[in-house]
Amino acid sequence: VSVTDNCTPAGSFTITQSPAAGSLVGIGSHTVTITVKDQAGNTVTCTANFTVTDNTNPVIVTCAPSQSAAANANCQALVPDFTATVSVTDNCTPAGSFTITQSPAAGSLVGIGSHTVTITVKDQAGNTVTCTANFTVTDNTNPVIVTCAPSQSAAANANCLAPVPNFTASVSVTDNCTPAGSFTITQ
Repeated sequence: VSVTDNCTPAGSFTITQSPAAGSLVGIGSHTVTITVKDQAGNTVTCTANFTVTDNTNPVIVTCAPSQSAAANANCQALVPDFTATVSVTDNCTPAGSFTITQSPAAGSLVGIGSHTVTITVKDQAGNTVTCTANFTVTDNTNPVIVTCAPSQSAAANANCLAPVPNFTASVSVTDNCTPAGSFTITQ
């Protein structure tokens, strides 16, 4: 603070502030009032702002566990809500005041396979932290044999034996999730 006065020499002013230096104040903007008193007891004030910010990311204590689901008839499953089981702590944001989101969002349809679900936690100051969990969609529906191999016969050889022919070539199969030509057919 720079002060001048017509009767009080420099260095002879009493300068105080409120709140006092070293006082602890919370997050947000705070007005600091500076008061200057001369030797005659005359005072003047000015103000300055002091802003406290939370720059610390929250901490995920427990991320959501991985989950799985069976595919529907279209070979997809709805992504469940992973946010409910996330446990978070923070130095400034109280429990229950976090914004917890996930991507892909709960209710999104995803196909067969393993999918990474990213969970993002944001505190009241906008600081974020993420963790990931897996969502696995499995095809639990058996394929359907549309046409089975026809019966065949063969004449026995001199040892009264006959080789078994290939029955798999004439088998016709369909499945809701496996494309034609991708089946393993054995006999």
